[in-house]
Amino acid sequence: EKIEKAIKSCFEDIEKEPSTPIQELAKRVINIIGVKYTKPTVEQVQDAVELVLQGAGEFAAAKSYIIYRLEHAKLRDARPIPKA
Repeated sequence: EKIEKAIKSCFEDIEKEPSTPIQELAKRVINIIGVKYTKPTVEQVQDAVELVLQGAGEFAAAKSYIIYRLEHAKLRDARPIPKA
């Protein structure tokens, strides 16, 4: 569900309908993850989303996703680390 939501957000941001259904794109991501990783990290899942979007020829959506990733990585890095 999270993968589908992330992919859907990419297309909403660029105001475009995907040529391949979002559910199919998410299934492709899950298949890649299942083959490559036993316990994928968030970054590995995000890498798979980028790969699938680019592989489907959805370059504008992939670009939107990459920019989203970079912005959120900056926000995570800027957060203070809580004391234990």
